[in-house]
Amino acid sequence: MKTERRWRVLVVDDAQVVLDLAKRHLQILAGDVFVAKSAEAGLALALAETPDIIFLDQNMPGMQGTDLCRLLKQTPLTANIPVVFVTARGEDGSLRDFVRAGAARVITKPFDRHDLVSACRDLVAAAGGRP
Repeated sequence: MKTERRWRVLVVDDAQVVLDLAKRHLQILAGDVFVAKSAEAGLALALAETPDIIFLDQNMPGMQGTDLCRLLKQTPLTANIPVVFVTARGEDGSLRDFVRAGAARVITKPFDRHDLVSACRDLVAAAGGRP
């Protein structure tokens, strides 16, 4: 019997409620959902776990999401991982800033389960990922 490996997802956001909600929505689809409350912790998890997709907030204490995204895109181990910004309307940074940083997609808060699941399916499949 062939076992299908499921996706590995990283969610980086300083708001615990967003982490909890995203994790709950994504655990059905993904095999592993890692969460980080800061960009620095997100970078460490991205390097340690090499997820298939990263959901990233923009405004966090310390390093901003666009800075983390640029760093991920400059690092060979994480350069090809699709990054989706999950950001509130009116937050600092325009769509153009997110795309320049290397974002594959932007989802506006408040989000629903379909936004997250759709991004996983579309972007991971396009990158040649599983399942």
